[in-house]
Amino acid sequence: MSCSGNLVWDVNKRSIGYNEPNAVRINYLGRREFVQRLKLEATLTVHDGCVNTISWNDTGEYILSGSDDTNLVITNPYNRKVKATIRSGHRANIFSAKFMPQTGDQQIISCSGDGIIYYTHTERSPDINRQCQFACHYGTAYEITTVPNDPYTFLSCGEDGTVRWFDLRTKTSCTKEDCKDDILINCRRAATSISICSLVPYYLAVGCSDSSVRIYDRRMLGTRATGNYMGRGTTGMCVRFVPAHLSNKSCRVTSLCYSGDGQEVLVSYSSDYIYLFDPNNDQARELKGPSEERREELRQPPVKRLRLRGDWSDTGPRARPESERERDGEQSPNVSLMQRMSDMLSRWFEEASEAQSSRGTPRPQPRARGETGQRTINHIHTGEHLMLLEADNHVVNCLQPHPYDPILASSGIDYDIKIWSPLEASPSFNRVLAKEVIKRNELMLEETRNTITVPASFMLRMLASLNHIRTDRLEGDPSEGSGQENEDEQ
Repeated sequence: MSCSGNLVWDVNKRSIGYNEPNAVRINYLGRREFVQRLKLEATLTVHDGCVNTISWNDTGEYILSGSDDTNLVITNPYNRKVKATIRSGHRANIFSAKFMPQTGDQQIISCSGDGIIYYTHTERSPDINRQCQFACHYGTAYEITTVPNDPYTFLSCGEDGTVRWFDLRTKTSCTKEDCKDDILINCRRAATSISICSLVPYYLAVGCSDSSVRIYDRRMLGTRATGNYMGRGTTGMCVRFVPAHLSNKSCRVTSLCYSGDGQEVLVSYSSDYIYLFDPNNDQARELKGPSEERREELRQPPVKRLRLRGDWSDTGPRARPESERERDGEQSPNVSLMQRMSDMLSRWFEEASEAQSSRGTPRPQPRARGETGQRTINHIHTGEHLMLLEADNHVVNCLQPHPYDPILASSGIDYDIKIWSPLEASPSFNRVLAKEVIKRNELMLEETRNTITVPASFMLRMLASLNHIRTDRLEGDPSEGSGQENEDEQ
Protein backbone atom coordinates (compact mmCIF):
# COMPACT_ATOMS: atom_id res chain seq x y z
CA MET A 1 0.00 0.00 0.00
CA SER A 2 1.26 3.51 -0.78
CA CYS A 3 2.32 6.00 1.87
CA SER A 4 -0.83 7.97 1.06
CA GLY A 5 -3.04 4.96 1.65
CA ASN A 6 -1.20 4.05 4.85
CA LEU A 7 -1.75 7.50 6.31
CA VAL A 8 -5.50 7.51 5.69
CA TRP A 9 -5.80 3.98 7.06
CA ASP A 10 -3.72 4.75 10.17
CA VAL A 11 -5.84 7.81 10.94
CA ASN A 12 -9.15 5.99 10.39
CA LYS A 13 -8.13 3.11 12.66
CA ARG A 14 -8.63 5.41 15.63
CA SER A 15 -12.41 5.46 15.15
CA ILE A 16 -12.62 1.65 15.40
CA GLY A 17 -10.31 1.43 18.40
CA TYR A 18 -7.49 -0.34 16.54
CA ASN A 19 -4.45 1.84 16.69
CA GLU A 20 -0.99 1.95 18.22
CA PRO A 21 -0.95 5.17 20.31
CA ASN A 22 2.22 6.60 18.77
CA ALA A 23 2.08 5.03 15.29
CA VAL A 24 0.80 8.08 13.42
CA ARG A 25 2.99 10.46 15.38
CA ILE A 26 6.18 8.51 14.72
CA ASN A 27 5.50 7.88 11.04
CA TYR A 28 4.05 11.19 9.86
CA LEU A 29 4.44 14.08 12.30
CA GLY A 30 6.38 17.03 10.91
CA ARG A 31 6.07 16.01 7.28
CA ARG A 32 4.87 18.61 4.80
CA GLU A 33 2.59 16.14 3.04
CA PHE A 34 0.78 15.48 6.31
CA VAL A 35 0.06 19.18 6.84
CA GLN A 36 -1.17 19.66 3.28
CA ARG A 37 -3.59 16.75 3.58
CA LEU A 38 -5.50 18.11 6.55
CA LYS A 39 -9.25 18.28 6.04
CA LEU A 40 -12.35 18.66 8.18
CA GLU A 41 -13.08 15.26 9.73
CA ALA A 42 -15.87 16.15 12.17
CA THR A 43 -17.97 19.04 13.44
CA LEU A 44 -19.03 18.73 17.07
CA THR A 45 -22.11 20.87 17.71
CA VAL A 46 -22.14 20.70 21.50
CA HIS A 47 -22.67 24.31 22.58
CA ASP A 48 -25.24 27.08 22.25
CA GLY A 49 -22.72 29.91 22.16
CA CYS A 50 -19.24 30.89 20.98
CA VAL A 51 -16.66 28.30 22.02
CA ASN A 52 -13.84 30.16 23.77
CA THR A 53 -11.73 27.30 25.10
CA ILE A 54 -10.89 23.74 24.07
CA SER A 55 -8.47 21.34 25.72
CA TRP A 56 -7.53 17.70 25.13
CA ASN A 57 -7.19 15.31 28.03
CA ASP A 58 -3.81 13.67 28.67
CA THR A 59 -4.55 10.62 26.51
CA GLY A 60 -6.11 12.58 23.64
CA GLU A 61 -9.35 10.62 23.98
CA TYR A 62 -11.60 13.50 25.01
CA ILE A 63 -11.98 17.24 24.46
CA LEU A 64 -13.08 19.63 27.22
CA SER A 65 -14.75 22.81 25.97
CA GLY A 66 -16.21 25.96 27.51
CA SER A 67 -18.52 28.49 25.94
CA ASP A 68 -20.57 31.66 26.21
CA ASP A 69 -23.44 29.36 27.18
CA THR A 70 -21.52 28.81 30.50
CA ASN A 71 -21.56 25.02 30.01
CA LEU A 72 -18.57 22.69 30.22
CA VAL A 73 -18.75 19.79 27.76
CA ILE A 74 -16.61 16.64 27.53
CA THR A 75 -16.77 15.08 24.05
CA ASN A 76 -15.26 12.05 22.35
CA PRO A 77 -14.24 13.51 18.96
CA TYR A 78 -13.83 10.08 17.32
CA ASN A 79 -17.33 8.71 17.81
CA ARG A 80 -18.83 12.25 18.12
CA LYS A 81 -20.54 11.38 21.41
CA VAL A 82 -20.86 13.73 24.39
CA LYS A 83 -19.58 12.12 27.57
CA ALA A 84 -20.85 14.86 29.88
CA THR A 85 -22.51 18.27 29.77
CA ILE A 86 -21.87 20.17 33.00
CA ARG A 87 -23.90 23.18 34.01
CA SER A 88 -21.15 25.17 35.65
CA GLY A 89 -21.75 27.85 38.24
CA HIS A 90 -20.34 30.49 35.90
CA ARG A 91 -22.53 33.48 35.13
CA ALA A 92 -20.18 34.98 32.54
CA ASN A 93 -18.50 33.62 29.42
CA ILE A 94 -16.09 30.77 30.15
CA PHE A 95 -12.64 31.74 28.86
CA SER A 96 -10.48 28.80 29.94
CA ALA A 97 -11.02 25.25 31.20
CA LYS A 98 -8.56 22.41 31.88
CA PHE A 99 -8.61 18.86 33.20
CA MET A 100 -6.55 18.44 36.37
CA PRO A 101 -3.76 15.94 35.60
CA GLN A 102 -3.97 12.38 36.92
CA THR A 103 -7.57 12.69 38.09
CA GLY A 104 -9.16 10.39 35.54
CA ASP A 105 -10.66 13.44 33.78
CA GLN A 106 -13.03 13.87 36.72
CA GLN A 107 -11.68 17.17 38.06
CA ILE A 108 -11.88 20.41 36.05
CA ILE A 109 -10.73 23.98 36.65
CA SER A 110 -12.40 26.81 34.72
CA CYS A 111 -12.47 30.61 34.75
CA SER A 112 -14.73 33.26 33.25
CA GLY A 113 -15.14 36.90 32.31
CA ASP A 114 -16.27 37.92 35.80
CA GLY A 115 -13.04 36.62 37.35
CA ILE A 116 -14.61 33.61 39.06
CA ILE A 117 -12.74 30.28 39.07
CA TYR A 118 -14.63 27.02 39.60
CA TYR A 119 -13.28 23.68 40.75
CA THR A 120 -15.66 21.07 39.32
CA HIS A 121 -15.80 17.35 40.09
CA THR A 122 -17.79 15.46 37.47
CA GLU A 123 -18.99 12.88 40.02
CA ARG A 124 -20.41 15.45 42.44
CA SER A 125 -23.76 17.19 42.40
CA PRO A 126 -24.06 20.65 40.82
CA ASP A 127 -24.91 22.15 44.22
CA ILE A 128 -21.63 20.96 45.73
CA ASN A 129 -19.62 22.05 42.68
CA ARG A 130 -21.10 25.55 42.83
CA GLN A 131 -19.70 25.93 46.35
CA CYS A 132 -16.16 25.29 45.08
CA GLN A 133 -15.44 28.74 43.68
CA PHE A 134 -12.50 31.11 43.99
CA ALA A 135 -13.57 34.76 43.80
CA CYS A 136 -10.04 36.12 44.25
CA HIS A 137 -9.52 37.86 40.88
CA TYR A 138 -11.22 41.18 40.24
CA GLY A 139 -11.91 41.76 36.58
CA THR A 140 -11.66 39.09 33.91
CA ALA A 141 -9.77 35.85 34.61
CA TYR A 142 -8.21 35.02 31.24
CA GLU A 143 -6.51 31.67 31.55
CA ILE A 144 -6.03 28.59 33.69
CA THR A 145 -2.97 26.38 33.45
CA THR A 146 -2.16 23.16 35.25
CA VAL A 147 1.21 21.77 36.29
CA PRO A 148 2.31 18.56 34.50
CA ASN A 149 1.72 15.44 36.64
CA ASP A 150 0.41 17.55 39.54
CA PRO A 151 -3.23 16.79 40.45
CA TYR A 152 -3.38 19.37 43.25
CA THR A 153 -2.19 22.79 42.06
CA PHE A 154 -3.05 25.17 39.22
CA LEU A 155 -2.34 28.76 38.17
CA SER A 156 -4.52 31.57 36.82
CA CYS A 157 -3.99 35.05 35.38
CA GLY A 158 -6.27 38.02 34.97
CA GLU A 159 -7.06 41.64 34.24
CA ASP A 160 -6.07 42.59 37.79
CA GLY A 161 -2.43 41.96 36.84
CA THR A 162 -1.95 38.97 39.10
CA VAL A 163 -0.81 35.42 38.49
CA ARG A 164 -2.22 33.25 41.28
CA TRP A 165 -1.22 29.79 42.44
CA PHE A 166 -3.84 27.63 44.14
CA ASP A 167 -3.35 24.40 46.08
CA LEU A 168 -6.48 22.26 46.35
CA ARG A 169 -5.00 20.41 49.32
CA THR A 170 -5.34 23.53 51.44
CA LYS A 171 -8.67 24.86 50.16
CA THR A 172 -11.23 24.22 47.44
CA SER A 173 -12.94 27.62 47.60
CA CYS A 174 -12.26 31.22 48.57
CA THR A 175 -14.72 34.09 48.85
CA LYS A 176 -12.52 36.38 50.95
CA GLU A 177 -12.89 40.02 49.92
CA ASP A 178 -9.80 41.51 48.24
CA CYS A 179 -7.96 38.22 48.70
CA LYS A 180 -4.18 38.34 48.28
CA ASP A 181 -3.35 34.95 49.80
CA ASP A 182 -2.58 33.13 46.55
CA ILE A 183 -0.84 35.85 44.51
CA LEU A 184 2.35 34.41 43.02
CA ILE A 185 3.24 37.39 40.80
CA ASN A 186 1.86 40.92 40.61
CA CYS A 187 2.67 42.17 37.12
CA ARG A 188 1.16 45.66 37.74
CA ARG A 189 -0.68 45.38 34.42
CA ALA A 190 -3.12 42.87 32.96
CA ALA A 191 -1.71 39.34 32.75
CA THR A 192 -3.47 37.91 29.70
CA SER A 193 -1.82 34.53 29.04
CA ILE A 194 0.34 32.01 30.89
CA SER A 195 2.15 28.80 29.99
CA ILE A 196 4.26 26.28 31.91
CA CYS A 197 7.20 24.50 30.29
CA SER A 198 6.24 20.83 30.17
CA LEU A 199 9.85 19.58 30.38
CA VAL A 200 10.96 21.99 33.11
CA PRO A 201 7.72 22.83 34.94
CA TYR A 202 9.22 25.44 37.25
CA TYR A 203 9.60 27.79 34.25
CA LEU A 204 6.50 29.95 33.79
CA ALA A 205 5.88 32.28 30.83
CA VAL A 206 3.53 35.24 31.38
CA GLY A 207 2.17 37.51 28.64
CA CYS A 208 1.02 41.00 29.64
CA SER A 209 -0.92 43.93 28.25
CA ASP A 210 2.25 46.09 28.05
CA SER A 211 3.56 43.99 25.12
CA SER A 212 5.97 42.07 27.35
CA VAL A 213 6.56 38.35 27.79
CA ARG A 214 8.27 37.38 31.05
CA ILE A 215 9.83 34.08 32.03
CA TYR A 216 9.81 33.29 35.76
CA ASP A 217 11.46 30.59 37.83
CA ARG A 218 8.70 29.41 40.16
CA ARG A 219 11.27 28.03 42.62
CA MET A 220 12.06 31.63 43.56
CA LEU A 221 8.42 32.59 44.08
CA GLY A 222 5.85 32.04 46.78
CA THR A 223 2.49 33.20 48.09
CA ARG A 224 1.23 34.55 51.39
CA ALA A 225 -0.47 31.21 51.90
CA THR A 226 2.92 29.46 51.71
CA GLY A 227 4.57 32.12 53.87
CA ASN A 228 7.19 33.37 51.40
CA TYR A 229 5.49 35.95 49.17
CA MET A 230 8.00 38.46 47.77
CA GLY A 231 5.47 40.94 46.38
CA ARG A 232 7.62 42.32 43.55
CA GLY A 233 6.83 41.68 39.90
CA THR A 234 10.54 41.28 39.07
CA THR A 235 11.31 38.64 41.70
CA GLY A 236 12.17 35.35 40.04
CA MET A 237 12.06 36.85 36.54
CA CYS A 238 14.71 35.24 34.33
CA VAL A 239 14.13 37.15 31.12
CA ARG A 240 11.77 39.75 29.66
CA PHE A 241 11.00 40.12 25.96
CA VAL A 242 9.27 42.97 24.09
CA PRO A 243 9.32 43.29 20.26
CA ALA A 244 11.30 46.43 19.44
CA HIS A 245 8.46 48.23 17.65
CA LEU A 246 6.08 47.53 20.56
CA SER A 247 8.38 48.79 23.32
CA ASN A 248 6.38 52.00 23.80
CA LYS A 249 2.96 50.53 23.07
CA SER A 250 0.38 48.56 25.01
CA CYS A 251 -0.23 45.54 22.80
CA ARG A 252 -1.83 42.58 24.54
CA VAL A 253 -0.45 39.08 24.35
CA THR A 254 -3.41 36.93 23.32
CA SER A 255 -1.72 33.55 23.58
CA LEU A 256 1.65 31.97 24.24
CA CYS A 257 3.01 28.43 24.52
CA TYR A 258 6.27 26.57 24.97
CA SER A 259 7.64 24.31 22.26
CA GLY A 260 7.76 20.59 23.01
CA ASP A 261 11.45 20.73 23.91
CA GLY A 262 11.03 23.86 26.03
CA GLN A 263 13.60 25.80 24.00
CA GLU A 264 11.23 28.29 22.35
CA VAL A 265 8.11 30.28 23.20
CA LEU A 266 5.57 31.11 20.50
CA VAL A 267 3.70 34.37 21.18
CA SER A 268 0.65 35.89 19.50
CA TYR A 269 -0.17 39.58 19.91
CA SER A 270 -3.44 41.44 19.60
CA SER A 271 -3.46 43.37 16.31
CA ASP A 272 0.10 42.31 15.53
CA TYR A 273 2.07 39.30 14.35
CA ILE A 274 3.30 36.00 15.79
CA TYR A 275 6.80 35.83 17.28
CA LEU A 276 9.15 32.99 18.13
CA PHE A 277 11.10 33.77 21.28
CA ASP A 278 14.26 32.02 22.47
CA PRO A 279 14.46 32.47 26.27
CA ASN A 280 18.14 31.53 26.23
CA ASN A 281 19.34 34.53 24.23
CA ASP A 282 16.55 37.07 24.81
CA GLN A 283 15.87 37.37 21.09
CA ALA A 284 12.76 36.89 19.01
CA ARG A 285 12.02 36.32 15.38
CA GLU A 286 8.90 37.58 13.65
CA LEU A 287 7.36 34.67 11.77
CA LYS A 288 5.52 36.92 9.33
CA GLY A 289 5.62 40.69 8.97
CA PRO A 290 4.28 43.30 6.57
CA SER A 291 5.77 43.29 3.08
CA GLU A 292 8.49 45.85 2.41
CA GLU A 293 6.37 47.90 0.02
CA ARG A 294 3.73 48.38 2.73
CA ARG A 295 5.97 49.24 5.70
CA GLU A 296 6.08 52.94 4.87
CA GLU A 297 2.32 53.03 4.36
CA LEU A 298 1.68 51.37 7.72
CA ARG A 299 3.60 54.10 9.55
CA GLN A 300 0.74 56.54 8.95
CA PRO A 301 -1.92 55.69 11.55
CA PRO A 302 -5.50 56.51 10.54
CA VAL A 303 -8.11 57.88 12.92
CA LYS A 304 -9.35 55.39 15.51
CA ARG A 305 -12.61 53.69 14.64
CA LEU A 306 -15.26 52.10 16.81
CA ARG A 307 -17.10 48.83 16.52
CA LEU A 308 -19.84 47.35 18.66
CA ARG A 309 -18.98 44.28 20.71
CA GLY A 310 -20.68 41.19 19.32
CA ASP A 311 -20.91 42.61 15.79
CA TRP A 312 -19.22 40.06 13.52
CA SER A 313 -20.60 41.49 10.26
CA ASP A 314 -17.16 42.48 8.94
CA THR A 315 -15.36 39.26 9.88
CA GLY A 316 -15.05 35.80 8.37
CA PRO A 317 -13.44 34.17 5.33
CA ARG A 318 -15.22 36.50 2.92
CA ALA A 319 -14.47 39.68 4.86
CA ARG A 320 -12.51 42.31 2.96
CA PRO A 321 -10.55 45.41 3.96
CA GLU A 322 -12.45 48.69 4.00
CA SER A 323 -10.31 50.01 1.14
CA GLU A 324 -11.57 47.19 -1.12
CA ARG A 325 -15.18 47.74 -0.08
CA GLU A 326 -14.94 51.45 -0.78
CA ARG A 327 -13.26 50.82 -4.13
CA ASP A 328 -16.06 48.47 -5.18
CA GLY A 329 -18.78 50.71 -3.79
CA GLU A 330 -19.87 48.17 -1.17
CA GLN A 331 -20.81 49.21 2.35
CA SER A 332 -23.01 47.34 4.78
CA PRO A 333 -25.59 49.35 6.76
CA ASN A 334 -23.95 48.40 10.07
CA VAL A 335 -20.48 49.46 8.94
CA SER A 336 -21.83 52.70 7.51
CA LEU A 337 -23.65 53.50 10.76
CA MET A 338 -20.61 52.75 12.92
CA GLN A 339 -18.42 54.85 10.62
CA ARG A 340 -20.77 57.83 11.04
CA MET A 341 -20.80 57.38 14.81
CA SER A 342 -16.99 57.06 14.85
CA ASP A 343 -16.64 60.26 12.83
CA MET A 344 -19.09 62.06 15.09
CA LEU A 345 -17.35 60.93 18.26
CA SER A 346 -13.97 61.94 16.80
CA ARG A 347 -15.30 65.45 16.15
CA TRP A 348 -16.81 65.65 19.61
CA PHE A 349 -13.56 64.50 21.19
CA GLU A 350 -11.70 67.24 19.34
CA GLU A 351 -14.23 69.85 20.46
CA ALA A 352 -14.08 68.66 24.06
CA SER A 353 -10.31 68.17 24.22
CA GLU A 354 -9.68 71.61 25.74
CA ALA A 355 -12.41 71.26 28.34
CA GLN A 356 -11.42 70.19 31.86
CA SER A 357 -14.05 67.92 33.29
CA SER A 358 -14.16 65.78 36.39
CA ARG A 359 -16.62 63.39 34.78
CA GLY A 360 -14.53 60.37 33.81
CA THR A 361 -15.70 57.75 31.34
CA PRO A 362 -14.27 54.24 31.26
CA ARG A 363 -11.70 53.62 28.58
CA PRO A 364 -12.64 50.82 26.19
CA GLN A 365 -10.21 47.92 25.86
CA PRO A 366 -9.17 46.69 22.41
CA ARG A 367 -10.23 43.13 21.71
CA ALA A 368 -7.97 40.60 20.11
CA ARG A 369 -9.57 38.54 17.38
CA GLY A 370 -8.64 36.53 14.32
CA GLU A 371 -10.89 38.45 11.95
CA THR A 372 -10.96 36.17 8.92
CA GLY A 373 -12.05 32.86 10.41
CA GLN A 374 -9.11 31.16 8.71
CA ARG A 375 -6.01 29.48 10.07
CA THR A 376 -2.68 29.33 8.29
CA ILE A 377 -0.03 26.74 9.11
CA ASN A 378 3.53 28.02 8.86
CA HIS A 379 6.95 26.40 8.97
CA ILE A 380 8.25 27.22 12.44
CA HIS A 381 11.77 28.19 11.33
CA THR A 382 11.26 29.77 7.90
CA GLY A 383 7.78 31.27 8.33
CA GLU A 384 6.76 29.66 5.02
CA HIS A 385 3.00 29.18 4.62
CA LEU A 386 2.17 25.50 4.22
CA MET A 387 -1.61 25.28 4.55
CA LEU A 388 -4.78 27.36 4.71
CA LEU A 389 -7.93 26.08 6.46
CA GLU A 390 -11.32 27.78 6.72
CA ALA A 391 -12.07 27.09 10.38
CA ASP A 392 -14.92 29.49 11.21
CA ASN A 393 -17.53 31.68 9.55
CA HIS A 394 -16.34 34.66 11.57
CA VAL A 395 -13.45 34.41 14.04
CA VAL A 396 -11.23 31.55 15.23
CA ASN A 397 -10.78 31.63 19.02
CA CYS A 398 -8.80 28.44 19.68
CA LEU A 399 -6.54 25.96 17.94
CA GLN A 400 -5.30 22.97 19.93
CA PRO A 401 -3.14 20.07 18.68
CA HIS A 402 -3.77 16.52 19.81
CA PRO A 403 -1.18 15.49 22.45
CA TYR A 404 0.06 12.57 20.32
CA ASP A 405 -1.59 12.28 16.90
CA PRO A 406 -1.35 14.80 14.00
CA ILE A 407 -4.88 16.08 14.62
CA LEU A 408 -6.09 19.62 15.29
CA ALA A 409 -9.17 20.90 17.11
CA SER A 410 -10.44 24.44 16.46
CA SER A 411 -13.28 26.61 17.72
CA GLY A 412 -14.57 30.15 17.40
CA ILE A 413 -17.72 32.22 16.98
CA ASP A 414 -19.50 29.26 15.38
CA TYR A 415 -21.27 27.18 18.00
CA ASP A 416 -19.14 24.10 17.36
CA ILE A 417 -15.74 22.42 17.54
CA LYS A 418 -14.03 21.30 14.33
CA ILE A 419 -11.66 18.32 14.11
CA TRP A 420 -8.99 18.37 11.38
CA SER A 421 -7.18 15.20 10.29
CA PRO A 422 -4.86 14.28 7.36
CA LEU A 423 -7.55 12.50 5.34
CA GLU A 424 -7.10 14.06 1.90
CA ALA A 425 -6.11 11.48 -0.72
CA SER A 426 -3.17 13.63 -1.80
CA PRO A 427 -1.44 16.81 -0.58
CA SER A 428 -3.19 20.02 -1.66
CA PHE A 429 -2.42 23.69 -1.04
CA ASN A 430 -3.89 26.58 -3.05
CA ARG A 431 -0.96 28.98 -3.00
CA VAL A 432 -2.72 31.62 -5.11
CA LEU A 433 -5.67 31.77 -2.71
CA ALA A 434 -3.33 31.73 0.29
CA LYS A 435 -1.35 34.66 -1.11
CA GLU A 436 -4.56 36.63 -1.67
CA VAL A 437 -5.84 35.88 1.83
CA ILE A 438 -2.51 36.78 3.44
CA LYS A 439 -2.41 40.11 1.62
CA ARG A 440 -6.00 40.83 2.65
CA ASN A 441 -5.24 39.84 6.23
CA GLU A 442 -2.35 42.27 6.28
CA LEU A 443 -4.64 45.13 5.33
CA MET A 444 -7.33 44.08 7.79
CA LEU A 445 -4.76 43.67 10.55
CA GLU A 446 -3.83 47.32 10.16
CA GLU A 447 -7.51 48.28 10.29
CA THR A 448 -7.90 46.22 13.47
CA ARG A 449 -4.99 48.08 15.07
CA ASN A 450 -6.95 51.27 14.67
CA THR A 451 -10.32 49.94 15.79
CA ILE A 452 -11.62 49.95 19.34
CA THR A 453 -14.35 47.47 20.25
CA VAL A 454 -16.90 48.82 22.71
CA PRO A 455 -20.16 47.51 24.21
CA ALA A 456 -23.40 49.22 23.27
CA SER A 457 -23.77 50.50 26.85
CA PHE A 458 -20.41 52.28 26.57
CA MET A 459 -21.48 53.91 23.32
CA LEU A 460 -24.64 55.26 24.95
CA ARG A 461 -22.74 56.54 28.00
CA MET A 462 -20.12 58.15 25.79
CA LEU A 463 -22.70 59.97 23.69
CA ALA A 464 -24.51 61.19 26.81
CA SER A 465 -21.26 62.30 28.46
CA LEU A 466 -19.96 64.17 25.44
CA ASN A 467 -23.31 65.84 24.93
CA HIS A 468 -23.20 66.96 28.57
CA ILE A 469 -19.70 68.42 28.08
CA ARG A 470 -20.85 70.38 25.03
CA THR A 471 -23.90 71.67 26.90
CA ASP A 472 -21.75 72.80 29.85
CA ARG A 473 -19.37 74.63 27.53
CA LEU A 474 -22.20 76.43 25.77
CA GLU A 475 -23.79 77.45 29.07
CA GLY A 476 -20.46 78.69 30.39
CA ASP A 477 -19.57 80.79 27.30
CA PRO A 478 -19.28 84.43 28.58
CA SER A 479 -19.90 85.99 25.17
CA GLU A 480 -23.16 84.13 24.78
CA GLY A 481 -24.12 84.95 28.37
CA SER A 482 -23.45 88.71 27.98
CA GLY A 483 -25.38 88.75 24.73
CA GLN A 484 -28.37 87.20 26.41
CA GLU A 485 -28.17 89.71 29.28
CA ASN A 486 -28.08 92.65 26.84
CA GLU A 487 -31.15 91.31 25.11
CA ASP A 488 -32.93 91.02 28.45
CA GLU A 489 -31.99 94.59 29.40
CA GLN A 490 -33.34 95.87 26.13
